[in-house]
Amino acid sequence: MPDVRSLLYVPVLHAEADMGHLGHALAQRAAQLVGEKRWASHREFIYRFWQAVSDYFLALDLKGLRIYQDGLAVDGEVGQRVVEEGARRGSPNYQLLRELLRHGAVLQKTEDPGLLLQEQQNIKLQMEGGPVSVTRETPSRPGPEISLLEARDRFIAGAINHTLREGHVGALFLGAHHEVIPLLDPDILVDQVKPQAQVKSYFHALLHEADDARWLALGESLCAPVVGR
Repeated sequence: MPDVRSLLYVPVLHAEADMGHLGHALAQRAAQLVGEKRWASHREFIYRFWQAVSDYFLALDLKGLRIYQDGLAVDGEVGQRVVEEGARRGSPNYQLLRELLRHGAVLQKTEDPGLLLQEQQNIKLQMEGGPVSVTRETPSRPGPEISLLEARDRFIAGAINHTLREGHVGALFLGAHHEVIPLLDPDILVDQVKPQAQVKSYFHALLHEADDARWLALGESLCAPVVGR
């Protein structure tokens, strides 16, 4: 079907290196919340998850693949430098993107830089114990107030809808708490490389459930090879 628009969706597991200068502090806080042992296992799951995802993508024909990345507000040469920097920091997500680009994939601007800045400010305020804004700060845009997350999701969906052309395949790397898929044009065929619901269940078990057996089983499932595609 040459005229079909297809999107491969990866609900990502973020590594410490993905969070920039706040990464270490956020990881320390998370380890205090869930316990050092559980957090160490989670970090191992992150590595294995990305190994499985990388094995899947690097077996594909990647020439012309459109990449849409959580937190990426630029493309072109600047975007490639951002990817290279993230890969050097040790982000498995960005290390995969670097390989995809080397094999002919193309970066697409995915996010609104203003919304990203607001989210980064919120994270910093949360860590400092201050009040945060959960709604967008965009007075130039008319309409009812919406959450910052929803504003980001709308922008991301719009970017995909407008730049993913007929006959092209895209890859969306995005946190599982986002709800972009329902906002996409109905003619875009979405294939979840890893199930979004499974990633959500894993994080809920990691953060809120005392039963180690359940979240370990969910983690092992997320790290399994991608098959059947």
